[in-house]
Amino acid sequence: MIIHKPIVPYREHFQQEDGHILSQEDFAKFNPGRLSKEDYTKVHALMSLVCHDAIVNYQGKALLAYRREKPAQGVLSPLGGRLSKGVPLEKSLRDKIRGESGLEMEGLTLLGSQRVVWGEDPLGHGKGTDTFTYMFYGLGIGEIKLDKTLENQALLSPEEYTTEYRKNLHTYTQDFLDAVMPLITQDSR
Repeated sequence: MIIHKPIVPYREHFQQEDGHILSQEDFAKFNPGRLSKEDYTKVHALMSLVCHDAIVNYQGKALLAYRREKPAQGVLSPLGGRLSKGVPLEKSLRDKIRGESGLEMEGLTLLGSQRVVWGEDPLGHGKGTDTFTYMFYGLGIGEIKLDKTLENQALLSPEEYTTEYRKNLHTYTQDFLDAVMPLITQDSR
């Protein structure tokens, strides 16, 4: 097991090899837009994907939802997904959360990271889905409106997060909630 003691602060380096600092506009040029389904299937089968997820504190409860698509279809999960290339991490996550839930995020905190390998994939290549995921926590502002990729939201209070409830969750979600529930309790005071 790797011991996680972050001593280097998270930072995004927008810099070329010659030392030239890239502006946000320069960095955005690295976003290739959408890959063809054929190209994306190849990438998905051969590489690990970088993702970002967040447990949203919505009115003192953790917002989770069931995924409609593979991987994790039918699994109660945090919100989030793939990091958008050419987009700063925080903006990419905020855009993803807004798109999935209609919520704006405040006070994003990077909690850590985990690698999750799913046995299934959404593209039918048979190689599973391998993700490296940054895990965040923050406050959700607005009214929840789940998009078509999610269904049946669950709002879970720290009191409802019992050992019995925990047993029915994916281990990734368990680890995430274990870290977040004390923060929700603290923020609710």
